[in-house]
Amino acid sequence: MASSRKPVPNPDRFERALADALERVQEGSPPPAAHAARPRPCLAIAFSGGADSLLLLETAVALAQKRDLRVVALHVHHGLSPNADQWGAFCRKASARLGVEFELLRIRVKRHGGESLEGNARSARYGALTELCGKWGIAVLATAHHADDQAETLLLNLSRGTGLAGLQGVSAQRRIGATLLVRPFLAFSAAEIRRTLTERGIAWVEDESNENEELRRNALRHRILPALEEIFPGAALHLAKTAQLVAQAQQLLDERGLEDLALLNADTEGFTITGLRELSPERTINVLRTWFRHYRTHAPAARVIEALALQLRDSKPHPHLELQYEGERFVVWKERFTAAAPAPPMPPPPSYTFRWTGQDVHELPGWHGKLRFVRSPELGVPEEWLRSVELVARARSGGERLRLAQGGRMRTLKNLYQESAIAVIERESLPLVFADGTLLFAAGLGAEVTRLVRNTPNAIALVWEPTVSDAVDRRPCATSQS
Repeated sequence: MASSRKPVPNPDRFERALADALERVQEGSPPPAAHAARPRPCLAIAFSGGADSLLLLETAVALAQKRDLRVVALHVHHGLSPNADQWGAFCRKASARLGVEFELLRIRVKRHGGESLEGNARSARYGALTELCGKWGIAVLATAHHADDQAETLLLNLSRGTGLAGLQGVSAQRRIGATLLVRPFLAFSAAEIRRTLTERGIAWVEDESNENEELRRNALRHRILPALEEIFPGAALHLAKTAQLVAQAQQLLDERGLEDLALLNADTEGFTITGLRELSPERTINVLRTWFRHYRTHAPAARVIEALALQLRDSKPHPHLELQYEGERFVVWKERFTAAAPAPPMPPPPSYTFRWTGQDVHELPGWHGKLRFVRSPELGVPEEWLRSVELVARARSGGERLRLAQGGRMRTLKNLYQESAIAVIERESLPLVFADGTLLFAAGLGAEVTRLVRNTPNAIALVWEPTVSDAVDRRPCATSQS
């Protein structure tokens, strides 16, 4: 294929974008000590073999020929595709053709009950890249995210509900460990990247999972973005530009938040809360969001931040105020919001087996609530069937799925809880009801739709009613996406 390659135009817009990204990195770096030898810069490319990363690697090599720059290609082998070995071999061969140092790291992606395989793979990939960058002593890692990736991320975050931080989409640069990650191709569309490789006679690999439209990002890519582009030509590039402008606004909010946190004596463990009462509610929310983003990587959902801000600004904060987030526990102690030792896990109530014999209410031992059986002719479970099955109330163990919408697909309870804004600490107190071993009803969410009938006189609706005093005493302000 090398003989069919067409010459690269000069100056090349992709090369210019990568050079600009590296210059921005250098501008933010401290100057070398006097008389100190400047080490040869080393740029790593996250190389999957797809069109985007292949063009980025080709671009890096072209730039390295004009500058004193060393390029390393890093490939993460997930093992999730039957073609993973072929992709690794392709990347090794392409790197050798370009005269680039190459390393492949094999990883295992674990999928826990109810968690997204796609999300776990992404986390594992960045963990592997961080490890490789540490091994090679790499200061800058480049990934080939482009304008379509940016548009998809922006639309996904908008659909889930997000603040400015989410509207930034994919950041142009961020730190992973001691390495600065840069994304120089955010201003280019996927079509432009592929067209460029085709014009240059360069082949790439395709990941078959990108065609799976059960994944929401792929559904956006194949259905929504093409429709937007048809109505608004250049929509992906315009959305990417919007994300860039939002990032600028977020930077200003971060600067103000860090100024406020300095006055609150903030550190990695927490900050004083007395000064919060002198700030506006909006600035308090910004302080909390900034602290989590800068000291704990990610901020909780907006509704959690807002509830926490309201309680922290209270003249007499609740003595049992507590936030459980991403495996950590935060409490108020001596006028400081601070990290604390994790609370010992509460054992879930034991499974409880029973039969419905027509009663309106059934107490569930240990669950601090009752299950109501309400006549619901419009939509409910057939009474005769409900009387014939053995019911079991138990805690969530992970991986349970439920179909809530007619014609919809089975969804994990984790996703359904997240979409219904039910905090993790609340989920622990919500029983699941199984009928002859099959999930029938999830408190807080609803019943399995395939078991429901319409316009039937004797249909029964299941309703969970928590004990009011228990809900008040707990006063949770906790969440995490688990």
